[in-house]
Amino acid sequence: MDQRPVDVNGQYGTLLLNKGTPVVVVAVDIVDDKVQTVHAISNPDKLQSILDSPKNGINTERTS
Repeated sequence: MDQRPVDVNGQYGTLLLNKGTPVVVVAVDIVDDKVQTVHAISNPDKLQSILDSPKNGINTERTS
């Protein structure tokens, strides 16, 4: 697996890729230096919208 930093609604996130294919984005909410919530996004439609964001500069084409 490879990883890339991504912007998720203005928050730092990490995109995990398997052989170049996006698998999941993980983002965390941090309050007072403590992790409050961990978000894991694997829905293909939501992943694609994150990848398509101009802030992320990741060009992928959906195959399904």
